[in-house]
Amino acid sequence: MTPAPLDFRLAQPIGTQTSIHAQTPFTVTFENCTSNIARTQPYTGVLTLPPDYTLSPSGLPEGLQAETGVIAAAVRGLYGLDQERTAKEYLEVAAPPAARALYRVHWEEIWDENALQVRRGEDVIETLGVSALIGARLVTETVTIEPCPPQTGGRSGLAGDAEAASALVSAYLERLSRQDYEGAYALLAADYRRKVPFDRYLEGYEPVAEMAVRDVQTTHVEPAYAIVEAHLTIGLRRQGQIVSSPWLATYYLVRQAMGESWAWAIADVVMLPTSPMLAP
Repeated sequence: MTPAPLDFRLAQPIGTQTSIHAQTPFTVTFENCTSNIARTQPYTGVLTLPPDYTLSPSGLPEGLQAETGVIAAAVRGLYGLDQERTAKEYLEVAAPPAARALYRVHWEEIWDENALQVRRGEDVIETLGVSALIGARLVTETVTIEPCPPQTGGRSGLAGDAEAASALVSAYLERLSRQDYEGAYALLAADYRRKVPFDRYLEGYEPVAEMAVRDVQTTHVEPAYAIVEAHLTIGLRRQGQIVSSPWLATYYLVRQAMGESWAWAIADVVMLPTSPMLAP
């Protein structure tokens, strides 16, 4: 008589009993050097969860050694370890005027502590201890406030921010001009990309045959946002021809977290033809 196939169950619901494993801490820095008021910024931490688990005892009992692959597949299936998993945490960071805040943070891995029942029919033939990574959370250890260093050489922090904002828009337009739309899309703010999927973004450039940049200039800058104007010449496909006309593009930039620092990203754009006779 053929024995019943092995079946696997967890002794208790996932998350009933957990343990915490702290990762190496890192620092999130928020600079508020050029403002005369306190400011806050959202920081988004994202951690990819590896498909980690352990069984105890580490060596399977003699009767189950031939089932190593089956047991491993069962654990991965019960915990969904073969799926891509990420932990996302939001942290509001704040700094007083003319100061910077250093947030020392770390990820805490959350492990499920459970028992894997190996069954044949209704009989439990073996019970193995199992620990599996099921999540993570971002924990703040300390917050240190430091005064910003004095500006030197007659350049203000905002001047440097203005240059960085113009440089970002120039890089964005350079990618558009050579039709590197994926590269350009990567420079857009995360909120914009969530609202406008890449396919829809790409559709907006289907009529564009060519683009030339005449000038790029930051017209307004604050610690948290900037406005950059660009004068462009855009060639659009019309009835088998390419019709070129001048345009004014106004880009609205915001700061967003990039790893452990902050960088400009394009949050929105307004396009206006500067030659009404040629406007579509």
